[in-house]
Amino acid sequence: MSGRHVLAFLALAGFAFAVQAQEAPQPAPKGPAMQERCAANPKACERLKERHDAFCKDNPQRCEELKAKREEMRQKCKQDPAACDKAREEMRAKAREQFEQRCKEDPKRCDDMKKRFVESRGKRHGDRPAPAPAAPAPAPAQN
Repeated sequence: MSGRHVLAFLALAGFAFAVQAQEAPQPAPKGPAMQERCAANPKACERLKERHDAFCKDNPQRCEELKAKREEMRQKCKQDPAACDKAREEMRAKAREQFEQRCKEDPKRCDDMKKRFVESRGKRHGDRPAPAPAAPAPAPAQN
């Protein structure tokens, strides 16, 4: 390859990079977990963004309150990640407890929710098997 060919190649390569740089991509979703989810299913990410935008359009004050609360939580987590992890785990435990309580109160609704979860999970994660649904509790023996 002569010097002219090398220069021509480099000029074309530079031009290609310049064209790519001009096409500004959409900002990436925040957080590595969300980036991974959006890369796996961009349509779902777009739907979430549309729902968020619609919510904020209908409820601008509430949207700003939630945004401020989220930013406050980020700052706290930067200062003390261990306390943040503990708070997250407490929130998850509370949500699990509430779910179990609702399931005790209305088992049919709980079964329907579990079925919908498994179906939606299958749509989101088609390549991974869905977890087996929990077996219903055995009926008490009648004598």
